[in-house]
Amino acid sequence: MYDKGTIDGYTVTAMDGTKFFGSNKKKCTDCLTIEKDGKTHSFHSGVVMSTIGEGPTLVLDFDMYKPGEDSTDKDEGELSVAKRLLSEVVSRQRNVIDIVVYDALACNSVWINHCISNQVDTVVRVKKNNNNSVKEVKKKTNKMEPVEVWVDENGYKEIKVYESLFYMDNVERNLRYVKYAMKDNNNADGRRRQLSARTQIMIVTTCLKLSLKSIYKMIRASTTPQEIQ
Repeated sequence: MYDKGTIDGYTVTAMDGTKFFGSNKKKCTDCLTIEKDGKTHSFHSGVVMSTIGEGPTLVLDFDMYKPGEDSTDKDEGELSVAKRLLSEVVSRQRNVIDIVVYDALACNSVWINHCISNQVDTVVRVKKNNNNSVKEVKKKTNKMEPVEVWVDENGYKEIKVYESLFYMDNVERNLRYVKYAMKDNNNADGRRRQLSARTQIMIVTTCLKLSLKSIYKMIRASTTPQEIQ
């Protein structure tokens, strides 16, 4: 089915956390629990991996938070489950995944090193980040000239692309930081898009040779308009 990949020859997947069930009354032995408004709230959460791009969108697998093993804290718990899920999928189907896209939760050395050890490339969003090396490369890249400028691209009047190579703290190999600065365009009927006139997407990736347009397709395929800064 994916002999030609899902985006520019690569089989690309996206991962995201979700809550499957929650109740202040019903529960089971596998429920996680938190105190909410003075009541014990029981719930099931997990992480889902699905293909993105061309062809049918398939859920490859999902994994659940395990009580007593995974933290109920969204960031810590979700990342732990996501790592386990990636390892499980790769161990069963080594050649299915080329690249996995994840949101800003995964912009850290823990996730990137895990992907490297599983021989899967990753593209992760960058938003606010406490990692000093990411802060430094953002400042450095903001002072640079764009490496590519695209005109009339997917409804945008102009997209300027900036990139730098850098080393993230606690990651031994080179990584790539890319910023897409998009200038909005009017729709054909004159109405403005729902997005702001100027917006941007910033990513960190292990894909050092992948074209900037291919990376852009991947991050857009995994992103809703509301998530674009």
